[in-house]
Amino acid sequence: MFQPFEYIIMGMFIAVGIFIPSSVILFHTNVFPALLANIIEIIIFVCLTMQFDLKFRAVYKEKLGLDNEFEAQVNAKTQHFVDMIIKLEHLASVDYLTEVANCRHIRHLMSEELARSHRTNHPFSIIMLDVDHFKKINDTYGHPDGDLVLQAVAKVCKDTVREIDHVGRVGGEEFLIILPETTVFDAGVIAERIRDRIEFLTIGDQGIKVTVSLGVSSSDTTSNVDSMYKTADVALYDAKENGRNCVVYSLDMDNRCNESA
Repeated sequence: MFQPFEYIIMGMFIAVGIFIPSSVILFHTNVFPALLANIIEIIIFVCLTMQFDLKFRAVYKEKLGLDNEFEAQVNAKTQHFVDMIIKLEHLASVDYLTEVANCRHIRHLMSEELARSHRTNHPFSIIMLDVDHFKKINDTYGHPDGDLVLQAVAKVCKDTVREIDHVGRVGGEEFLIILPETTVFDAGVIAERIRDRIEFLTIGDQGIKVTVSLGVSSSDTTSNVDSMYKTADVALYDAKENGRNCVVYSLDMDNRCNESA
């Protein structure tokens, strides 16, 4: 598009270009007035064209502004929906109290890791953890302090494991820890570290002391999610039967527990 001053210059050049050569030839003839009238018409035409172009520019800019505003609104709405989807996905996969994976999501992650373990023939282990005498804690200190206990236990688990590991809550006071690329013995070391750290916790204003029992299972000894989960659960049950506050490996159910007073 031409700028306004370009129309003026263009009109002047057209007028002068026609006027000068024509005036040399026709200055003394009666054709000159008609030529001058044509030149004036050309100048008027250029001015009208410029006026039309300016109006067109104004309308175009207004429309462009509306389009930009509409596009901005669409982008804002789209981002809002994306944020809502992310938030809903988070709510659907995270336990609201402890901020670890919920039961459904941790089982899904376990299935994925087990499948990967089978594909790569790499070790994969899990830890089942249960808070000892949790009902007694709730009855003695109340449910709000019971919630604090669960949050503290979840935090110890998250802080102890690696970034590639996953922690989930699978029941009231039960947690599942997924350990990719980990043998059952290495998982047992991690379980013992978690047990030790929780034993020395002091939770809440009332100074609550808790212990946990843990069962360890590995994909080396199981073929699917259900059997692996069951094996870890049996190991956890044995830990409970052997006095609590200890770790039992699925490979050796007669494992000794490091009992604490």
